[in-house]
Amino acid sequence: MFKPIPALIAALVLALPITSVSSAAAADDTAPRVSLQAQSSVEVENDTMRALMSTEAEDANPAKVADHVNRVLGEAAKVAKAQPGVKVRTGSYQTFPIYDKTNRIARWRARGELSLESQDFKGLTALVGKLQATLGLNGVEFLVSEEARRKADDELTTAAIGEFRRRADIAAKAVGSKAWQLRELVVNPEGGMGPSPRPAMLMRGAAADVAPPTMEGGSTRVGVVVTGTIVLEMK
Repeated sequence: MFKPIPALIAALVLALPITSVSSAAAADDTAPRVSLQAQSSVEVENDTMRALMSTEAEDANPAKVADHVNRVLGEAAKVAKAQPGVKVRTGSYQTFPIYDKTNRIARWRARGELSLESQDFKGLTALVGKLQATLGLNGVEFLVSEEARRKADDELTTAAIGEFRRRADIAAKAVGSKAWQLRELVVNPEGGMGPSPRPAMLMRGAAADVAPPTMEGGSTRVGVVVTGTIVLEMK
């Protein structure tokens, strides 16, 4: 269980009374209002690892190029799918011509990507090292899973709203109000930033020559921001 870290900003805005007929609606419109903002955030351990790998081929025959890329990706996907807990999906696939000095097509180049995702860091790291025998490693990133983020958001929302109410009590007391009513409340997740994707050299070689890369998951800051307006009861 993590302990939310509140970072608070409060702005006091008092609406000036205006001449109006006496009615409940008019009293509500002319009552002083306070706009408040409260924020709660915490560092959440990244529990998901994603690796992007690719292969390239070049030849004068476009069919040979496509066959090579398709075969390498297909074999790599089979190996990856055989490992429990790994989500495998294909990424971008590009085929483009290479022109000579006379602006004629001389060769063809193709490039295909394979995305691997797992919560088993050790297992996926070993798999990446194994697949580097035929694929290049483009980059690795660590993420907070939707389940973990949802759990953090729920707890942070409760903490942020509690802090909003506390600040509302302070604001009301500071201006001599005996009570307050909630006029509007908006809850928004704060965009968390985790470690940036880690680039890697496009290295390939014999399986025995490639040691698994060293990976540390780190954490991502997740936050919730609550903004709202309260109406003060001055009588």
